[in-house]
Amino acid sequence: MATPEELKKLIDYETRKEGQTCEEVMAEVDKVIDHSVMTQHKRFHNQLLNPYTPEGLGGEILSNLTNASMYTYEVAPAYSMMENIMMKRFREYVGWENGVGDGILNPGGSISNFYALNLAKHHRWPETKTQGLWACGKVAIFMNRAAHYSIKKAAFFMGFGTDSIYECDFDENYGICQDSLRENIKKAKADGRTPFLLVATIGTTVFGSFDNMEMCGAVAKEEDMWLHMDGCLGANMLVSEKWRHLVKGSHLADSVAWNPHKALGVPLPCCMFITKHEGLLADAHSAKAAYLFQPDKLNTHMDSGDKSIQCGRKNDILKIWMNFKIQGEDGIAERVDRMQGIANYLRDQIVHRGETDGSFKLVSPGFMFNTTFWVIPPSARGPNAPAYMSKEWREKVHNAAIVAKEKMQEYGTCMIGFQSVPIVGDESPPNFFRFSHSKPTVKNSDMDYILDIITDYVAHL
Repeated sequence: MATPEELKKLIDYETRKEGQTCEEVMAEVDKVIDHSVMTQHKRFHNQLLNPYTPEGLGGEILSNLTNASMYTYEVAPAYSMMENIMMKRFREYVGWENGVGDGILNPGGSISNFYALNLAKHHRWPETKTQGLWACGKVAIFMNRAAHYSIKKAAFFMGFGTDSIYECDFDENYGICQDSLRENIKKAKADGRTPFLLVATIGTTVFGSFDNMEMCGAVAKEEDMWLHMDGCLGANMLVSEKWRHLVKGSHLADSVAWNPHKALGVPLPCCMFITKHEGLLADAHSAKAAYLFQPDKLNTHMDSGDKSIQCGRKNDILKIWMNFKIQGEDGIAERVDRMQGIANYLRDQIVHRGETDGSFKLVSPGFMFNTTFWVIPPSARGPNAPAYMSKEWREKVHNAAIVAKEKMQEYGTCMIGFQSVPIVGDESPPNFFRFSHSKPTVKNSDMDYILDIITDYVAHL
């Protein structure tokens, strides 16, 4: 992988007053592609980016060709109808009876979580739309401390402030701890805050773990809180008959964030926000712009622009629809099942190698597609190795991840992210890898290859 300084020399990034020929520009484009990360490659497991299908890419290209914005039915009639029907199907997957509710596609899972905070506020205090935050006073938001950082971003963007966030401990399965949740609710009340939102994470970013939706639903009901399910990753399990039990209680949520681009073969970005409260999106966000949303036009009930926080909004529905039409719901489910099967194989191999020669160790139990593990260099294993979790052992393991990652980038063999975030029983663990499996087409041998090269990269340590 080239450095920023090298790229600046390799590629002519500067624009000029006069245009260049297509041949000249395409020569530079070739260099751009040569020095870009191929996230479709079977050895890219660095982020939660699912390889898209040919039909998904076809939908992306066709939607760009028509170049329609999704704010009114008159400029996107077929797409508006498609989005309504597909959103209903996804709400049925969540478990809301007859697919009741509403939904909107948006540019990212973080934006979906922004929607959740604003909708929860508007549902509890509709007067905040005109009066601002004076109408709700100091509030409290609760989440697993393994939850996505976009909840914090939404809190300070909307004026609640990060002090409104109460991060709850996770249990041994990295789901939100019920005792910690209840203690934090008591603390928030003692702080003079009103509990109004509980965020349950289904598929946490690092561990891939699941909050207990049934428990969260019961607590939210007791405290009269909005329950938002951040299922950007984990909601994809709902399409699989085999794995949807992991999201038991999803129907208790008031709203759901769901990213089909993370598992269903849809090109990035493809993110949806859905809620069981019909009409609330429009009520919370409508500004009734007269130049766009004339009430005496035909089919105004199909206009989606006024329920969105955007005005112009890209058509992302065609690529989802084409995927489902060509693969069928069974084909989509099979895709998820294959990914889960490969992830399970990888975890089994890490355990097996760890038991055989001590070269790997799982950090957390296996959840969904994510696998977290330490690579343990030769000097940190065997009879003469430093004691497990001693300062010397931690330093060796910490450094091994850095070295392995550097060699991945230097040689371009694969890409896997590492980090050091709090884990059960350790607030500052040594670096560990987070393998984000997202390739349903890979084989068990591909997992063996990746473990082999990581072993080779740290063999001298």
